[in-house]
Amino acid sequence: MASIHPEKLYRKELSDRLKVARERKRMSQADMGKALRITKERYQKMEQRGALPPYLFEPFALIVEEDALYILTGRREKEPARRVA
Repeated sequence: MASIHPEKLYRKELSDRLKVARERKRMSQADMGKALRITKERYQKMEQRGALPPYLFEPFALIVEEDALYILTGRREKEPARRVA
């Protein structure tokens, strides 16, 4: 079985976290773009690529009412770090 490159895996997981958090707030990609003061197209690309710029992590987390650390890492504050294989 082929292993997935760690960066590719991280981006996929981040993409999934962004989408789930946005949808949990019942927001469209256009709504999120507007809330972040960027275009829908720009937000859409960031979500699809799992490439949210660092300066947007905190605003995104505040909008979706989620911990920024969780958005960034996929871990809750009290969880221990996972070993990378």
